[in-house]
Amino acid sequence: MPIALGGSLGYLFAGWQVAQLPPLSSGYLYWPAFFGIASMSLLFAPVGAAVAHRLPVRTLKRVFSLLLFCVGIAMLVL
Repeated sequence: MPIALGGSLGYLFAGWQVAQLPPLSSGYLYWPAFFGIASMSLLFAPVGAAVAHRLPVRTLKRVFSLLLFCVGIAMLVL
């Protein structure tokens, strides 16, 4: 948590004087995205933990490897 707070403060101060930022942002922090990510994390972290405990380890590893594969392909293509 201290590292995340320090990084967020760094982005806040580094972009404070930048004029081309969208509305509802403070420096390089875009508040609608922050609140969307934070609220969905709070809602779905318990769901993800429950699903992870119910799935067999082999299935969980395969699903995670498929996710990483898709992210890797997206990084190469985009």
